[in-house]
Amino acid sequence: DRRQDLYLSILKKRGQLVTNDDGSQTIVSYPQVPLKFPNNLKRDLNDWSKKERLWLNISHFPWPLDETCRKYSVTFAKPKSIPIIGLASYPSSGNTWLRYLIEGITGHYTGSMYNDISLRKKGFYGEGVPSDSGVVVTVKTHGHTTEKGAHMPRPYQVEYNHHNEVNHSAVLLIRNPFNAIIGHRNLDQGGHTGLAKEDQFLGPGWQEFVEIKAQAWLNFYSDWLENNPTENILVLHYENIKQSLKHSLRKIAGFLGFEEHAGRIDCTMQFQTGHFKRQKKKNKR
Repeated sequence: DRRQDLYLSILKKRGQLVTNDDGSQTIVSYPQVPLKFPNNLKRDLNDWSKKERLWLNISHFPWPLDETCRKYSVTFAKPKSIPIIGLASYPSSGNTWLRYLIEGITGHYTGSMYNDISLRKKGFYGEGVPSDSGVVVTVKTHGHTTEKGAHMPRPYQVEYNHHNEVNHSAVLLIRNPFNAIIGHRNLDQGGHTGLAKEDQFLGPGWQEFVEIKAQAWLNFYSDWLENNPTENILVLHYENIKQSLKHSLRKIAGFLGFEEHAGRIDCTMQFQTGHFKRQKKKNKR
């Protein structure tokens, strides 16, 4: 594809496409200069061309301006080397933030059942590869609460929760439903970091939204907790992660089968918000 060749030549000029001593190539990424990860790679790795496989050699440096933390990068693992485990949550419960934290402490990209271009543009390159490739640590899912599953009759919704796809195992992230539902309204209206207008939180439309989403929240978590082995699930509360971050990060590393890396944990804590936080609404006085 000529456009890809052109883009790679631009990266080379920028110093972001580096040839290693053994002749292999690495693409380098920073939060300040993220990459345009191709749209069309959410398919079996065996179907990727040799040129496309270059995209598995991305090293993203989340903290390049810090003397101590600049050495740490995030990369794809070798294909099929990481077990497929979900990162399951209701929308707007901190899933993207938790992905950033997991990438920081493990050094590997997180994956997704979706292919969200706005996340890829922020350096979440695992968003663009197949969820069953074994190159990513955890796979994001909102289950039946989004897309087709949201419109299915209740008895069939459990089939849209991706339990099978993630081996009936997950980090299950739970946020206070009051805040999650407000966040969901903001997500629908303002994207990942924007805000909905104030009139979107008033009137019968808002009332109906709350009733539907509150039921979906309850159904989603009930499905996970009632249909999967307890030992396969690490339940994390968004509010507790914020309060005791180090303890949570150590717990996550253990559950995912990674040794604790003190340096990575320290840097992840130092830069704990990342670059993907919703702006706060200012109080009007």
